[in-house]
Amino acid sequence: MLNSMRSGQFNDGIKPGLSSYTACMFSAMQDADWKGVIELNEQMMTDGIPPSDASVHGALLASSRLVDHSKALELMHEAAENKVGLNLGSLRHCMALFLPEYVENVKTLTDIREAFRAFAKKCEAHDKNDIAASQAMKLSKSIRMAEIEGSRLPSDSLKKEDILERQHALWRDILIQFHELAKNLDSNTKK
Repeated sequence: MLNSMRSGQFNDGIKPGLSSYTACMFSAMQDADWKGVIELNEQMMTDGIPPSDASVHGALLASSRLVDHSKALELMHEAAENKVGLNLGSLRHCMALFLPEYVENVKTLTDIREAFRAFAKKCEAHDKNDIAASQAMKLSKSIRMAEIEGSRLPSDSLKKEDILERQHALWRDILIQFHELAKNLDSNTKK
């Protein structure tokens, strides 16, 4: 159906949009068709449709299930360029790929923050990758800020839309920071 819409087979001038691609990606995810999710994401980008939080989440999940580091790095880069942020689930998928030993019992932001702190301390204790240790500590601090913003309630001086925009900006920063850490870890494993 999606390919028919893309090719103009129906002669109705309607092209698939973000919601069409996202729905197809979710369907592929339910079927555990991880390569299909990645292919749909690539088609969407080829068609000039920028990613959304949901499409990035689906594509990162697929990359995680396929254990495809380079695709995850590419997706994080595209998401950052399009000002898309991560969410708790997407961050867990990224961690499963690049820091698998730290993701097992991670369920909350606090757990994730502590996992990054533990990773940083391990790097420092073994005199390995000071840059990664610094990046992980910075991520831990940004995640703490996301926790604080996530618990903030609207008030007379702070509207709900402002809070949501601040939260989204923090998650974009977390994405960018994790992307830098992941590139560092990926380049060190290839040495």
